[in-house]
Amino acid sequence: MRRITAVTGLLAGAALALAGCSSGGADPIEVTGTQSGCAIAPDNPGFHGNCVLDLSDERVSGTVEVEFDQVGEDGDTVQFEGSAVISNDGGTWTSDTCTGMLEDETGHVEFDCELAGTGDYEGMTFVQHLEGTSTPSQVTGTLTEG
Repeated sequence: MRRITAVTGLLAGAALALAGCSSGGADPIEVTGTQSGCAIAPDNPGFHGNCVLDLSDERVSGTVEVEFDQVGEDGDTVQFEGSAVISNDGGTWTSDTCTGMLEDETGHVEFDCELAGTGDYEGMTFVQHLEGTSTPSQVTGTLTEG
């Protein structure tokens, strides 16, 4: 009886040690870079066009198609909502819940998107923040798996 209890205790201890070493998923990857080369459709009530993302992780670099429509104004600040699709050889990243703002006087823009991966990126998420007053704009973000 003691021997069975001792073996069971050792196995339980080993299982707990292994479980403690498991991270339960990959650590988030911090991403930085730029967005540039935006070809914006003229005379639209928002920001519709194609741009190039050059980021520190190739999985989220590529061509990005954005469609932002104006949803409000507060003084010199215009608010936008819309969608973004990043495309490259591995797949796409999509979001229909992007938000942003533009300060008319300074030209300062900020946009935030949470994009879901498809293709080789299925099950991954990229949370992106873009900020700047000129092109290229600075992009930061976090890439997570699962």
